[in-house]
Amino acid sequence: MNHSRSAALRSVCVLLSMMSAVGIIGCVDPPDLVFDSPYDPQSPLFVPAAVSDLRVADPSEGSRALSWVGHSKSAAAYRVERKLGSDGKFSLLAHVTPPATSYLDTTGIMTDTTYYYRVACQAANGNAATGDSVPVSIPFPPPVDLRMTCISPSEIRLEWVDSSQFETGFTVEQSVNGGAFQRIGMTLPDSTQAHARSLTPGSVYRFRVAAITRRNVSRFSNVIGARSVSLPFERICSTPPPGSTLHSLTFSPDGAFIAGGGIYTIDVWRASDGARVRVLSHGDLVGPVVSLSFAPRGDLLMAAHFDHVDVWNVMSGVLERTFTWSGFTWIGSVSIDPTGQRLVCGTYGGAIVSDAQSGSLLRVIDGPGNPQVARLSPDGQTIAVGDIDSGLTMYRSTDGAIVRSIPEATRVSALALSPDGRTVATSSRAELLVKLWDVASGGLLRTLSPQNVGQSVEFSPDGLWVAACGSGLAPSLGVPTEFETMLWQVSDGTLVTSFPGTPSTDGVAFSPFGNLIAIGVVWSVDVWAVQGTWVMTP
Repeated sequence: MNHSRSAALRSVCVLLSMMSAVGIIGCVDPPDLVFDSPYDPQSPLFVPAAVSDLRVADPSEGSRALSWVGHSKSAAAYRVERKLGSDGKFSLLAHVTPPATSYLDTTGIMTDTTYYYRVACQAANGNAATGDSVPVSIPFPPPVDLRMTCISPSEIRLEWVDSSQFETGFTVEQSVNGGAFQRIGMTLPDSTQAHARSLTPGSVYRFRVAAITRRNVSRFSNVIGARSVSLPFERICSTPPPGSTLHSLTFSPDGAFIAGGGIYTIDVWRASDGARVRVLSHGDLVGPVVSLSFAPRGDLLMAAHFDHVDVWNVMSGVLERTFTWSGFTWIGSVSIDPTGQRLVCGTYGGAIVSDAQSGSLLRVIDGPGNPQVARLSPDGQTIAVGDIDSGLTMYRSTDGAIVRSIPEATRVSALALSPDGRTVATSSRAELLVKLWDVASGGLLRTLSPQNVGQSVEFSPDGLWVAACGSGLAPSLGVPTEFETMLWQVSDGTLVTSFPGTPSTDGVAFSPFGNLIAIGVVWSVDVWAVQGTWVMTP
């Protein structure tokens, strides 16, 4: 019933009432509801249809996109409401004028908290119908896999995995000797590491990390502990067994990981606790990976294997490329220069220098005899080539010119150059001896005692120590011999210590900071920490 008709009927009724008053006729004034209809949008009884299919898309702390389906052509407005939690009270956010059926909520909300939205369809008479509410929860996952790497006797590096998508940064907290956690630093968004400095040996530290936004803080990551090693050397962990017998070891440039080359796989372990993080393998990987070298950035790993070098992406586990060189049938070693631009390999056909990106051959160094191992000096200027027949020869890496020939270094099976490039260490399987040579003069500095086969020989990063380990048969006895990994002082040849071995110790490596020593023991890798090193503790 429309308004004009209702008004006309009222007029008639008034007239009849007046007639009744003078005795003409009797009439009773009808109540309003006689003429009001719930189907008339102008009627006080009219109630619009409720909205349906309310949706909230792309929720974040900063905005949520709401949309719905409106069913009433008589809606004067849509009232958008929100409440915090199931027990909260709805409050008005906005009025939306039809025909629009969407709203962008940009009012800030807390993460890891449930909010409810609803939309009411309101008619011109003020009556409204409310649709179903929709819960919205914006998760704020904490950082995960918090771990540490020792940098110095007073500093560690903390690293974690960022699990959030919209944090504005991270807060790092520290507890000392069981005390309350205190904030020690803040980082930028998407950061995955921070440093804890000014650590005091003898104290036990705990660390945790949380992501933050402008309005909220995530739950904290796992808590890790750190303590300083007080013994001269302490075995802190052993890795799980590799896929096959180890033949080579190396640390990543940041000291966080250890790679071990076997026959069927290359295993990558975390140095702090020995946990396996990656296994690299492909169908052709059958036979020993005799040498490994990380690229300076730590993302790529070069693996000498038979007649080629595989280049692995360590993070993704993808074999990115393989280098082969015609005429060179065995790659006995691989090292990469500090710029990451050149590879140096020792082969049966000579030492070769190639481009690290393309593998293209840059230079061939035809040493006497059959070179098996070639090492690049830490500064990238000198190439040392060891030969099982004709000794040791030093070459200038830029043009291949001979710097020094040391024929007295006979039957070289392993070698290493000191960090300053002034000393070279050689090992001979035939003699079971490790010797130190002066690069400038070619003279023998000292023979290290006791005897060691030196399957692997390495200098510490500061050049103060040299380590050697090995495996095989004692040539004079022809019986298996147990070899221990030994550590000497370079300055005077004093034996610093020997590490427990097995009938086969395959590989020794120092971390870049010199605080960790990895020793291959056939079916595992023992990780030893030097005094003052910060290690993880429960």
